[in-house]
Amino acid sequence: MLRPPATPDAATLARADHCAAAYDNLDTMLVHGGRGQAGLLDDLWSWDNLRSQWEQLDGAHSEGPAGGMRPAARRGHACALLGATRQLMVLGGRCAPAP
Repeated sequence: MLRPPATPDAATLARADHCAAAYDNLDTMLVHGGRGQAGLLDDLWSWDNLRSQWEQLDGAHSEGPAGGMRPAARRGHACALLGATRQLMVLGGRCAPAP
C-alpha cells in the first residue's frame, strides 16, 4: 500500500490527468506529467515506498526506468514500463491545456 508523500510539499506534486507505473514488486512508482496549478507538466517523479520518499528524475539523462527522451508536457496519457529495460514509455494524451 502506498503511503502519502514525505517530501516535497503537496503543491509541487498536486496534479490530475497524469500517468503512473509501478515496478520492483510495487516498491517504486513513476509518475509523469498531467495538469498542475500552473498548467501542463512534463516532470517525472519516483516514489520509493520503502523509504516513503519522492525524488524528481531527469528523464532525458537518467539510466534505468527514466532513461531516454523526455516527453512533452501532456495530460490524459498512458504509460508503461518496458520489460527488462525498465524504460518508461509514454503514449497519447493531449499537449494542449484543458478548456
